[in-house]
Amino acid sequence: MSIVDRVPVVLRSRRQQRLKHVIASEFLKARTLRSQWLLWSSAVAGGLVGTVAALLFARILTSLGEGIPAGEVDMLIVRAPISGAATVALFLGFAAIHLSANERSTGRERLTDLTVPATGKTFVARLTVTALGAATVSMITFVSACILVLVASELSGHSVEVGLLDQVLAVGATTLAMTLVAVFAAGIGLCVRHGVVAAGVFVSIMVVLPAILGTIGATSRNDLYAWVASQMPAGRVGAVLEATVAGDLLGTVSACCMLIVWATFSVVLAYWCWHAESGHQAQREPAAGDRK
Repeated sequence: MSIVDRVPVVLRSRRQQRLKHVIASEFLKARTLRSQWLLWSSAVAGGLVGTVAALLFARILTSLGEGIPAGEVDMLIVRAPISGAATVALFLGFAAIHLSANERSTGRERLTDLTVPATGKTFVARLTVTALGAATVSMITFVSACILVLVASELSGHSVEVGLLDQVLAVGATTLAMTLVAVFAAGIGLCVRHGVVAAGVFVSIMVVLPAILGTIGATSRNDLYAWVASQMPAGRVGAVLEATVAGDLLGTVSACCMLIVWATFSVVLAYWCWHAESGHQAQREPAAGDRK
């Protein structure tokens, strides 16, 4: 029997791969890509740089002494661990797009489809790896930021009493928000074939469009534009940060629920595009075989 005769047997055996095997394969791919590690590391570095900047600003205000409102320095120190959350969200979004759209933009997606013909498993695996990677990076970033703030406060002698439960809830809520943003970005990457275009769409939704709506709302004095901007992913991330600092549990849950809606919408749209493209390829392959 030649190697050509054995190919269908190999493909049939690979069709029996379980979801955990596909997830392990996607995780291995993400772990071995230097560019993926670069994006994740940039997210960590961006979060810590934001924390350091907040601590330096608090130090400057402390050195000024008189004329500083009471409690403003304390609030800066409390907010310091999450001061770089916006940068973390952007880099995690870029990492999610790179992980979800990289193969499609380079054409290596066909090799993955040959190895795992059940493309639905590949879809779920990429979302799973994206969510786990974003959650891990976020947790490392914000826990490290909390430790950095604690050490800096002890060295400067200006410590702020924050309950352990409040810190855990703040880190958990912020990590959840960052993970949902990454899933939202992964959905965009799975919808759009080219990674650069997907990144452009992500930046437009996260940064450009809210800025435009906010500017229109401020110039026209119409609160509707500002409200729409606040309900977009970037606005909801900001609401999560503000609510966690204020200890507003209801506000935190409300903002996270809206992020879940955005992430769900992105994933559903991505699955529809993914399924439609898979069906189109399945129809095109028999047609090509008939022409032969």
